[in-house]
Parts: sequence; C-alpha cells; structure tokens
Amino acid sequence: MTFSSTKLLYNFMPIIIGMITPSTLLFFVQISIGDYQIFQAVQDICHKQFASGYNYLLLTVIGLFPFVILSIILSRRIENKELINTDDWIFCLVGIFGILILMIPSHLIVWVPIYRATRASSTSVIAFFFVPFYSLLSMLITIFIFKKIR
Repeated sequence: MTFSSTKLLYNFMPIIIGMITPSTLLFFVQISIGDYQIFQAVQDICHKQFASGYNYLLLTVIGLFPFVILSIILSRRIENKELINTDDWIFCLVGIFGILILMIPSHLIVWVPIYRATRASSTSVIAFFFVPFYSLLSMLITIFIFKKIR
C-alpha cells in the first residue's frame, strides 16, 4: 500500500465506521430482540433508510459528526508527516473507541425498548440528536487520557 492510500485510509476510516455503526447496531437489535430473520432485518433497514417517518439515513448523517471531527483531527495530525507510525494508528483507534464507548449504549437505550414491545417513549428518538455531541465529548476525553498516558 502506498503512503497516499494509507493516508486516505487513515483519514476516512472513522467516517466509514461512523456510517455503518447505526445500521449495524439496529441490525443486531432486530436479530436478537426483534426476532427478525437476517434477510428480513437487512430488507427492513434498507427500506427505512429513506422511508417517510423513519429516515435512518438522517440518523446516520447526524451521527457522523464526531467521526468527521476525528477525521479532521487525524488529517491535521499527519499533514506534514512523511510516514504514518504506530502512534498515529493507535491515536485513530483510541478516537474511534472514545466515540463508540458512548454511542453504542446510547443507541441501544433507544432501540431496545422499541423492539421489545415494552413501553417506549415517543420522544426517545430525540436522543439521536444529542448522542453525537456526547460522543464527541467522550472522544476528546479518551484522546486526552491517551495523550497523558503516552
């Protein structure tokens, strides 16, 4: 792999992970709790990406905010470097971990009551607007701790 393709992967890996995280979490909730079959879950998620009243794609775009910020931080970090070293990759993974450590439980808190058919709040989906900002904060705290330890 050339340096430019490695740099491209390094910069866009957080965005790729951010794009697949919400749908993947929903897929696992549908399979494990919602008693959906695998094909049925995939079909449901694909259909509701643009469906009126669901618009899962909008949830994904809103959830990309901390991943885009991480990508910008990573591109600034290696802007003048000739080689991406191990510390840069660890920094990238720590940032992704910092985002996901709060994003995954937050999504589960919203989706699980809906698919368990328990009493779910009709306003719980508002959490998807706040989750990216909380995840950004957890990413920054995780990166700060990593830099102090390193």
